[in-house]
Amino acid sequence: MNHPSKAQAVESSLTQPSLFSHLAESPFALAGVLLLAVVLRLMHLTGQNLWYDEIYSLDVSQQTIGQIILTARGDMHPPLFYFFLKGWSAVWGTSVVVLRGLSVVLNLGTIAIVWNLCERLANRQVALWTTLLLAVSAHQIYYAHEIRMYSFVLFLTAGAVYGYWRWLESQLAAPQTAYRGASSAMKTGSVLSAQSSVLFSARWLALYFVCELAAVYSHYFALLMLGALSLHVLFVFWNRRGDAVFAPLRFRFLGIWCGVQALVVIGFSPWVQTFLNQSRRGQPWRTPTPLPQALFNVLSVLKDFALGYATEFDDFEQAWRSSGTSLFTLTEQTVMYTVGGTVLLTILVLSVGKTLLALRQGDEKRMLALLLFAAPLAVGVAVTLRQSLQLSRYLLIITPYLFLLIAFGLHDLPRRMRAAAFGLCVVAMMVGTLVYYRTPSRDSDLRPVLVTIQQRLQADDRIVIDPDYNDSCLVYYARQYGLEPALVKPEHAGNGEGQLQYLREHAEIRRWWVILDYHSAWFQKYDFAPALRVKSVETFSNRYPRLKLLELERPAGTP
Repeated sequence: MNHPSKAQAVESSLTQPSLFSHLAESPFALAGVLLLAVVLRLMHLTGQNLWYDEIYSLDVSQQTIGQIILTARGDMHPPLFYFFLKGWSAVWGTSVVVLRGLSVVLNLGTIAIVWNLCERLANRQVALWTTLLLAVSAHQIYYAHEIRMYSFVLFLTAGAVYGYWRWLESQLAAPQTAYRGASSAMKTGSVLSAQSSVLFSARWLALYFVCELAAVYSHYFALLMLGALSLHVLFVFWNRRGDAVFAPLRFRFLGIWCGVQALVVIGFSPWVQTFLNQSRRGQPWRTPTPLPQALFNVLSVLKDFALGYATEFDDFEQAWRSSGTSLFTLTEQTVMYTVGGTVLLTILVLSVGKTLLALRQGDEKRMLALLLFAAPLAVGVAVTLRQSLQLSRYLLIITPYLFLLIAFGLHDLPRRMRAAAFGLCVVAMMVGTLVYYRTPSRDSDLRPVLVTIQQRLQADDRIVIDPDYNDSCLVYYARQYGLEPALVKPEHAGNGEGQLQYLREHAEIRRWWVILDYHSAWFQKYDFAPALRVKSVETFSNRYPRLKLLELERPAGTP
């Protein structure tokens, strides 16, 4: 891939024997990683509730094709994932296991693609490290358990990167093959026509094109991967300027890449105006992030990528209380998390530093990993200056390249240190995964609330929820508890009070069950229905403190 002298220096650092060599060279290595990933993703698959975004995905996917497009135009995400989910649910059903199983399958497919990519970028040992980190990552498991487009886009962008690298390999290998033993033909130029026919490797470019176009029709941040790969093309263009074999074909190589990007833009053009309108409109609840906070958020994003969401110290405490038993004490878990997280960050910094210092060597493989990780992260941070975003969600697509950089960093360590460093990384990540498993709920969990209502519901009682956009969650779960007949028909009120207007309008209902989510304006005060008396309030503080259940009674004789 590189100049002969440079290639030897780069490859020699990747071929030293290590503790993991025999394991990595096993024909069953990838199968073992996938088996581990399957076990970790099937565990706790239905433990946490479906939250609003997941049920929103399901509701949109049950619409007609035209309605899905219209809904996506009014939202902030393109429609392709909803089409895919529509087909999946039509075949397999809409149970929690089936719906989340789609994300599990896509996440496993990503691991398989990343293994093959890393094997070509480095060796099987680096591939083993990278995919093991992906397999045990609580962050990956979280999104493998979510019915949203993020695992879908991760899978597609990984396929696009793999197609790009295979195409790039063909471009860099073909001239060398054609020129070998053909020095006389070079003088006549007869080899150039043969080389130009080889330059367009249609199979891998087609894979890149299909995956990238599908990805941008699923989530706009997939455009960042297109940009990162284009930066890598420019790096190769500059890096090979002195290559006697490849240099004459550099502009042809660059032109082919630009042509394929033009096709992606043309394919996306029917949706461009919608994309621009949505970008200008934004989302009113998102506020700009101050620059110091945006820079600090990079560390938070790295923590989420490596250790998962449920790794704040209050999350540790909540998980500890809800689990009841544990292999380790709370203090031991905290220490393992802190030490392992520090090791992960240190290895990442060293790996990035070595990649930047080795620019003169023209290491196109490590530079690809760095660009795919750092360029989208930098753009994402810049976007948050305009509107706050949960970058660890939207930038799930760059996580394989974070772990690849860490794997490169592990390989840079002395051989005797690698096993210990890798072990500390895995232990810290597994602590994050255990804490995630023990976290009982995903945002507001209606299940314990509905159990309470089910036990106390009487004939003619009615159930409402506020904010009323949570009605979709209430409808989904109420069916499982036989409470659907007691639900108020969802009709959003123009005055913003939603279903709570029924408390005033229907005097014939003597008792109401009001579920208040922590987003409700009435969460802390109960003055929304003067004619009703608050008989009881339950907060579910032992399970999840973001919901309140109010039992309201209308006194006899009240008009």
